[in-house]
Amino acid sequence: MSQNDGLLTVPLAFICAHIRTKREAELLLMIGETGAKLHVYMRHVEETYQKKFLVDNSMEFMWSQTQDDRIACFIPLLRQLQWRLIQHLERLLIRISASLSQLKAMSTTLAQFVDINNNLSLELECAGCSSLAAEKRNVADVEKALLTDIQYIVMKGELPERCTLKAALAACDPSTSTYTIPSSSSS
Repeated sequence: MSQNDGLLTVPLAFICAHIRTKREAELLLMIGETGAKLHVYMRHVEETYQKKFLVDNSMEFMWSQTQDDRIACFIPLLRQLQWRLIQHLERLLIRISASLSQLKAMSTTLAQFVDINNNLSLELECAGCSSLAAEKRNVADVEKALLTDIQYIVMKGELPERCTLKAALAACDPSTSTYTIPSSSSS
């Protein structure tokens, strides 16, 4: 598991324990799914660029060896492979762009839930319901951290080095591992 696996995923256990509205739960699940797809697309772009680099270097070598018919016969094959890699990259970039647009659209709704949960927390605190107020504050903190990660990804077009969501989840209940997302130990 790499460092960014599950980057935008709020654990199901957290959702089941703390989220009480269907729409909010669905949104968090959709964000996690879109984040997972985005991570896969970005990983595939990196792998495809590495393959294209190798093909480009091979092409360069082949062009320098055009007097040798045994080597020159591979040039058309490498051109075709080069073309396919470029097409694959174009398709991946379209998918990444669509995922970023989806995340941007979902972030607007998520920001509304952050505000709702913050306001509800304040109202519950005023009404003397401290434990429920603290729970809503924790939900708002987790959603705010998720929103921060989404905004970073949408603005920069890359995955952050440090995941704000993971830190917020750990802060909700540091005594249990229920809400923690496994860290990377190997790729």
